[in-house]
Amino acid sequence: MNYQILTQYHLEFSTIIMNGRKTGVVKTKAPNNKLSASLEDLFIEGHPEGFIKTILKNIDRALNNIDYDPTDDGSPMFASVTIGKVNCVVRSIRERVPLDIPTLDLKQILTAWTEYFEINDIQDTGLA
Repeated sequence: MNYQILTQYHLEFSTIIMNGRKTGVVKTKAPNNKLSASLEDLFIEGHPEGFIKTILKNIDRALNNIDYDPTDDGSPMFASVTIGKVNCVVRSIRERVPLDIPTLDLKQILTAWTEYFEINDIQDTGLA
């Protein structure tokens, strides 16, 4: 797992037991950092089988110059992502302003979450 990218964006993955289920949580370690806070919002209820795989699929398509819908993000609950070849735009309900993140960085963060989810046998995602 790429801890360097998590450190760069002030993100931390953890697990808690909620309603009797092992739940994955993504938290920002820098709540005043707007991009980090928006990324935290992106992961609320962010199961890898859902919108995360949709975003990863479209990032791969964008990076390989294959047709894709830049607004197809699988409909995350508390944020949206517009996918570009160089940068993605994250809009969260908390920050309400579009924030750019390099496409490769977002791919690495989403891939790290997918790996963390699988390694830790997480059953649910949520907000701590």
